[in-house]
This record gives sequence, C-alpha cells and structure tokens, in this order.
Amino acid sequence: MSGFNHYSLTDNYLRFLDLVYILCFSEEFNFLYKDFQSHIIEIENRNSIFWWESKFWKDKKLIYPKTSEVKKGEILECFDQAFQLFEDYLKLRIQSLDNARLNNNIASLIVVQFARILEIIHSVDNQKSQVTLSDKMKDQLSDSFYKRWTTLLALRNGITHSFIADFFKMKNFILLIFKYLNDDITDNSFVENKKYSLQEPIAGNSYESKILSKHRTYETYYLENPGLNLLDKRDNIVLDKRFNEQLDSQMLEGGMKIRFDLKIEDRDSGFNYFAVNSEILNQ
Repeated sequence: MSGFNHYSLTDNYLRFLDLVYILCFSEEFNFLYKDFQSHIIEIENRNSIFWWESKFWKDKKLIYPKTSEVKKGEILECFDQAFQLFEDYLKLRIQSLDNARLNNNIASLIVVQFARILEIIHSVDNQKSQVTLSDKMKDQLSDSFYKRWTTLLALRNGITHSFIADFFKMKNFILLIFKYLNDDITDNSFVENKKYSLQEPIAGNSYESKILSKHRTYETYYLENPGLNLLDKRDNIVLDKRFNEQLDSQMLEGGMKIRFDLKIEDRDSGFNYFAVNSEILNQ
C-alpha cells in the first residue's frame, strides 16, 4: 500500500511539473507577463502627459458635462486589478492541476474590469450618470477620433453584455485599450495614419476575401487582407490546405473568393493570421 502511495505521489508530482511547464510557456502566461505587463510599465513610466490626463474636451460645448481630467493612478489601479485577476486565475489552475483553456467567464470578467478604464476617462457629472458610454465618448471627442474607436466600443459591448469572451477576444480588447490610451487625439493623426480606418481582427470571427497567390512548393495560399489591422507588418491571411481539408484543391486558384474563420497565433516571431473552417464562395 505504501508503494502505491509512493508512486501516486511521484505521478502527481510529475504531472504538476508538466502542467507548470505547459502553463508557463502557454499563450496566456506569455501574454500576461510579456505584453500585458510591459504595456502597464510603459504607461506607468511615461513622463509626458497622455491625452486622457488633459482636459481633452475643453474646446467642445458638452451636452454631458465632464468637469475634471483623469489621474494616471486611477488607470493604473484598473490595470492592477485586471492583472491580479488574470494572474490569480492562472495560479489557481496550476494548484488544481488544470490545463484547460482560459475560462470564458474569467476572460469576460477581465474585459469588464478593463472596460472600467473607458468609464473613468469619459465620466460625467453624477446627474448624467445614466448616459451610455458611446454617447459620452461621442460628446467629448472629435468626430474623427470617435469614429476610429467605434470598433473598441463594439468589442466592449459585445463581450460585457454576452459574457462569451475567450482568450483571443480578451487579448484583442486589452491590446486595443492600450492603443487607445497611447493614441494621438489630434485630428491630423486620423488623416496621416490610415491604419485607424482598418478593423481590429477578432479571432473566431468570419471574414470574406480572395486568393492572391499560392506557395510554390506547399498547398499554402495567401488571402488578401479583408480590411483588418494586422500586426507585425503582416499583409495576408494564410490558408493552409492541411487545416482546411474540406476544400477542393482543384478549385483553389487566384481570385477565388473564400469565407473563413480567423485564427490568430501569438508566437515569438509575432502575430500570425490563419484561415480555418474555410469555404469557397460561388462566383
């Protein structure tokens, strides 16, 4: 009996080591300690004033009055609370020997916590507290600045109302918030930087595009970017036939229209974008 217990303890210990290794090199841990934490430190250590720390609404006649600028400490507190929620969840998974994907409820709670940043920046007088976030932002910001961040609002509303965020939706939302905080509020930036006219890519969403070219050796095809803000200077979506076996190879040729679900992978070399669950559209 003692021998059985000995081997059980050994097996559990080895399982624990395997799980720690898997989790510590997982997308969740890499994102938490590489991307999330580095963005927080960058904002915390910046000496110059962010647009949201100023009275950015001063030249507008507000329908929904905002009377004071935001203190950086308020934003950093939101960062800290969201970071701790994410970190505590990952630690709990290690303790319980659980290597499942990020729980949707936890991912959604992290988004809700992070979305408080928008409420803090665009807060209004108490008597106007029932006004929607969209109305407050539209009232306080210039038209061009507001328009280029409607995607952020759409993501926030969809996730917080339905509570179906997965890891990629949570990650996209957090990275988008950091972009928002670091943006240039002047109207000129909207004209000079065309990337803001692009949509933020959302993992799992369906998009339509066409085949531009094929790899000269492998059954790998490159799809035209369907108007997405692809990071790391990516220009195309990759369609690998091995992961889309339902497609007829004889029909895959330049110009063919494809509907696909977007898969986003965050590797050491940067973000990669793939087409999965693809189908050929009728001409």
